[in-house]
Amino acid sequence: MWLSFIIQHEVFNGTGLPDSYDQIMSLRDRALIAKRRGDSTFVKTYKNKVDVLGPWDKRAIIHAAIALSHDERVHWLRTIEKRDNLLEKAVASFTAFSS
Repeated sequence: MWLSFIIQHEVFNGTGLPDSYDQIMSLRDRALIAKRRGDSTFVKTYKNKVDVLGPWDKRAIIHAAIALSHDERVHWLRTIEKRDNLLEKAVASFTAFSS
């Protein structure tokens, strides 16, 4: 987990990290790396499946939504903000207007 936290930093953009996320074990870590890379395809893969994920993975995908276009991100995250879970609302609200 700490390794994926370190390689999220932008310093590692040109270091030859693997293009595939297969080597990274947890979905949470893959989502955070996708956020750093701006990988909207990864986020879109899980966007419609977010309700079946565990809480940590779900919040990581919500936070990785920063990789989506502004309009798509705000529209999707507003639907998440209407849910009951306080932490999901907070992450969605923070991410909706981050750039």
